[in-house]
Amino acid sequence: MGATRKSKQDLAEEIVGRLARRHSTAVVLFHHAVAERLGLGPTDHKCLDLLRERGATTGSELASITGLTTGAITGVVARLEHLDMYGASRIHATGVSRSSTQRYSNRPSRM
Repeated sequence: MGATRKSKQDLAEEIVGRLARRHSTAVVLFHHAVAERLGLGPTDHKCLDLLRERGATTGSELASITGLTTGAITGVVARLEHLDMYGASRIHATGVSRSSTQRYSNRPSRM
């Protein structure tokens, strides 16, 4: 009788932990599939989603929110602009060549 029985609390925590991991994995895979279907990478897709949700955002703000560098954000916005399907664009601040605000408009897409 050396086997130790798990308490109901331990079993519940183990089951919930396992289900939470499965759910998390399913959500990540779902978002990856959506991004791929739209012709985007997962990072670009999530940045687009943040722009849609938050409205006009500076590159520095988007970098801070996502943990990406401002250089990476510049690349993300350039790719979204290049696709020209989602209404992502830069609004350059007057007289400041490197300062811009990213925005998203709900204009119809080419999809």
